[in-house]
Amino acid sequence: MRKTKIICTIGPATDSPERLKALTESGMDCARLNTSHGNAEYLRKVINRIRKIAQKLKPGLSVILDLSGPKVRVGTLPEPLTLHRGETAVMVKEGVSHEGKVILLTSTGFFSHIKKGDLIYLSDGSIKLRAISVSRDSIRTEVLEGGILTSHKGVNIPGHEGKYILTQSDIHFIEFGVVNQVDWIALSFITSERDIMQARKAIQSKGADIPIIAKIERAEAVENIEKIIRVADGIMIARGDLGVELPVEEIPIIQKRIIGLCNRSGRPVITATQMLSSMVLQPIPTRAEVTDVANAVLDGSDAVMLSEETAVGKYPIRSVKMMSRIIERAESCYPYLRSYGNRTVSDSIAHSTAEIAMEIDAEAIVTFTRTGMTAINVSKFRPRPPIIAIAHDEKVLRRLSLVWGCVPLETVEESIDPDKTISEVIEMSVRKGIIEGKGHVVLTSGFPFGKPGSTNTIRVLKIKDILEKQPTS
Repeated sequence: MRKTKIICTIGPATDSPERLKALTESGMDCARLNTSHGNAEYLRKVINRIRKIAQKLKPGLSVILDLSGPKVRVGTLPEPLTLHRGETAVMVKEGVSHEGKVILLTSTGFFSHIKKGDLIYLSDGSIKLRAISVSRDSIRTEVLEGGILTSHKGVNIPGHEGKYILTQSDIHFIEFGVVNQVDWIALSFITSERDIMQARKAIQSKGADIPIIAKIERAEAVENIEKIIRVADGIMIARGDLGVELPVEEIPIIQKRIIGLCNRSGRPVITATQMLSSMVLQPIPTRAEVTDVANAVLDGSDAVMLSEETAVGKYPIRSVKMMSRIIERAESCYPYLRSYGNRTVSDSIAHSTAEIAMEIDAEAIVTFTRTGMTAINVSKFRPRPPIIAIAHDEKVLRRLSLVWGCVPLETVEESIDPDKTISEVIEMSVRKGIIEGKGHVVLTSGFPFGKPGSTNTIRVLKIKDILEKQPTS
């Protein structure tokens, strides 16, 4: 059973009920919705479709709402714009007319930051311009590296990061996310832990407690990474913009360092951007892309993400299937069972659970969790058996779909009889094909049963005895 999770960005290529169903059947664990490319009405429709499919196919299927942040973007172009090296292109504010090849921009403040000679990167750095002249409402540029530019692509100016602000659009979509009960909110272009606290206050002001994914795509965020990890609920290594802000040769080293820090801290970490980008247009990936995905898995990523491949690509379903195959092959030689030392009591229980499960070749680890932390703590130590997560709250289960090795089973009713609940869970796991039912499971929970934050018990149970209603330990 695959441990590393797959996130799919949803867009025109996959937003229909039929395509969403196919993505889920092919291996999608989380659906990412980008607020830069959809209004509230559109996103609400997609979320409703995902929820309906989840009820039938995968109860733990989760939704990540990705906020655009203080990002300068290309506006709405009437058609894709082809830029050739040596040509002149003019960047203008929306509403300003100009002759020649025109690039509309969404931000009015952008123009005050540019000076003659500045380099400007578009579309994750694939298009490179140099400012020739600058006025209040236009920037005349020379194309240094060309390409095909489409609407809403990002604009980067290395060295001009600016201060992070929670934009009005972000505040609007935070409220939207609360109302529509998204499972994660991703913050773009953060610079420090203060940015996360700012967003958390905005979420809490709406009466919600949605976990936050911090996207690492600025140089300042890399500098402050340890503080960011401490306050964020998850981390995304957004290599597209990060590779524009910093020299590209630094990105693999940064990626490995961040994954290692997240693993030791028990924070879910996502590796993202251009993982199978050739499959936007081609039916098979390059060998380098396959190696990239495999290395992200072996480094310890909780999840790997598809962006354009599933949002606008020609082969979205095939991309998911390919990514799943690469993950499964990489995990066949995965370095299971890790140890970090200096553990808390909760860490010690979780590590012992993972170690026992490995030693006895258990079919699964079963965790009863109210907040999800028990399952996350066990996942931190990367055991080979699947981590079956049981909770009373659907929101907890959906959030665990992002966590390495976790199988969010489904909610169970409150019960004062733990053995009865355990029996029902094991029967359900056998019925769903998660376990065979011939060996043992290792169970970890709290005593008193169901009390939050009290994980202190490990039990080894023989599945046959449970199925015969005679649980032993």
